[in-house]
Amino acid sequence: MTVERLRRLTFVSLDILILIVAILVTQWFSLGGTGSGYDATTVCMDTYMQQLLYGEDEEETAALASEAAENTESLLDWQQPDSDIETLNSAAGTVWSELDPETIEVLSKTREVAEKSGGAYDPTLLPLTSLWNFAGATPTVPDSDSLSQALSLCGYENLRLNTEDNTASLYGHGNGVDLSNITRGAGCDAVLEVYREAGLTGGIVSLGNCVGVYGTKPDGSALSVSVHDPAGDDAAQLGTWQLPDGGVLATAGWLEPSFTTDGTTYSSLLDPQTGYPADSDCVAVTVWQENGTTSAALSQACMVLGVEDSLPLLKQYGAAAVFVTDKNEVLLYGSTDGFTLTASGYTTRSLS
Repeated sequence: MTVERLRRLTFVSLDILILIVAILVTQWFSLGGTGSGYDATTVCMDTYMQQLLYGEDEEETAALASEAAENTESLLDWQQPDSDIETLNSAAGTVWSELDPETIEVLSKTREVAEKSGGAYDPTLLPLTSLWNFAGATPTVPDSDSLSQALSLCGYENLRLNTEDNTASLYGHGNGVDLSNITRGAGCDAVLEVYREAGLTGGIVSLGNCVGVYGTKPDGSALSVSVHDPAGDDAAQLGTWQLPDGGVLATAGWLEPSFTTDGTTYSSLLDPQTGYPADSDCVAVTVWQENGTTSAALSQACMVLGVEDSLPLLKQYGAAAVFVTDKNEVLLYGSTDGFTLTASGYTTRSLS
């Protein structure tokens, strides 16, 4: 099936602040006021990829990081011919496929989140996402029979992995993996590994709704990112989050592709249990975890589960989160001491 791929432009404003946004059409903010460091802008994963690097050989490292992110996309994008995920999907119900170790690691982490979340996140929703066709020219609300049939083909239990020989398979014909909401988190992981190997002092990479942070500023102070306010315009800031321990922030919620028909807006963030868009008390959630693949999967699961049911899952991963609820609350969970609310109109409290 041919799917029109959306170009998502990302607001990135560095005064060491990177806006976590992934919207369909935005304008671009150039870097400025950083004092030192090397910045680079490319296009990857249907969004702007923005980097800010501190250290030696910054330009060369930025180029290697871009290559690493592009390689991750070439492995994980099911729409790319000969990608690992396309290979896996094409062999569904037949043979096991030997895949790149990076792909196996991503699949393993996503399947683990699926298991621990009780299926609130599921990497095998391709039959469902294809039915809704959010990325196509004519997304539609499926009828109940088609929805039931698609749901019968989904289920993380259908994804089988052998991490010892880097092989994977899908149990039945019609099963399919869609990592569209995970690829950018995995891309941040690949970029941060390049930064580590290069021995940078610090670096930030922004890939749409995922932002990876490594190290510190040259003076040893923590790097910060800016979390977007879903109630404001495209450039609105909810708050800032200092990340002394690095890691990856992934945001899910308001920024998901959507369409409106007959006065109802449908988000592409689907509940794997119902097949319809997630309906919880969360408007948006930003999750921090040291691993970007895990952060991205957790953020998706939290939007489905709602605030209270997300907390045990986040605890298992030692993850932190900033929830924006439908009651204009900003709720903080985990190690969020570095987060500072700057937007007005919200009440805020910490969750234990």
